[in-house]
Amino acid sequence: MNATDLFHQMLRRKIAPALRDAGFTGTGLEYRLRECAPDHALVGFQRSAGDGDGVERCRFTVNLRAVPHEDHEALRRRRPALGSRISANRVGPVGWHTRIGRLLGHPHDHWWTITDERSADRAADDVLALVLRHGVPALWAGLVDLAPEHGPALDPVPDCLDPHCFRIGGGRPGAGAPAPEELEDAVVVEVGERRSSYVITFLDESWDRETRLHIDASWRLEQPAFGWVRVGYGSEGDVRTAPSAGCSLPADPLALLGELTLCHVDSAQAAPDGSLLLAFEQGTPRESGLTVAGTPHALAPDRAWHFEEWTEVR
Repeated sequence: MNATDLFHQMLRRKIAPALRDAGFTGTGLEYRLRECAPDHALVGFQRSAGDGDGVERCRFTVNLRAVPHEDHEALRRRRPALGSRISANRVGPVGWHTRIGRLLGHPHDHWWTITDERSADRAADDVLALVLRHGVPALWAGLVDLAPEHGPALDPVPDCLDPHCFRIGGGRPGAGAPAPEELEDAVVVEVGERRSSYVITFLDESWDRETRLHIDASWRLEQPAFGWVRVGYGSEGDVRTAPSAGCSLPADPLALLGELTLCHVDSAQAAPDGSLLLAFEQGTPRESGLTVAGTPHALAPDRAWHFEEWTEVR
């Protein structure tokens, strides 16, 4: 199965069902947010197939378009040949249109690259998270002229430097599980919770490879300007948090870790007692913004933790 076939399979098996569960109708490359009717809130997938360096690939991005019903009908009265169908993948004279990358904390023309099933699965997960978290609110806002400013729609460009873009070639995986010091200058690109274990995904941009840290015990996020919050599990398996006096950090464990997203690791070291200390340089997270000039972020698990080995990003 070639990359273009994998792209269409990804839409059919993962993207379409998830969007329908979220209230969209449609199939293939075009989807419509049902709750906005009779207004038009559209999501479209635009692809660019090709190959390079001998690797067959399919690159794609996501377009968003919001058009109030009255505006479209007024345009049709002036141009009867226009028809009733609106496409998210075409820029029209009315309404609001942008690409998903323009809604990120660091706006850019964001494309994904598919070369195999693994890259297709990762792209699908990333796309769904961005569309549901950023795209849907922007579509609603676009219908009442409150959508964020956006730049012009660009033609396909080389893969950007954003950690979530998928790049081909140029990297070589390391052997075995990484030592903590290998994380220095890596980027935190994802956080999550899996079976009572917090997982942090790090990206080594120099070699285009990633690894995951699993924290299986209580841990603490520290920020001198905001205090600290200790996170652990209670006797019933419930998550417990204990903040310091006057702490202004969020109490939710994933929100705490999420503060680190897209921050670079300044240093990482393992202590003799088996704990791990990660210090993060000042960064600009994609979502919230825990940034304090000249003050590092520090994450300190008390004991059990382990890394997966480095794997090449495709």
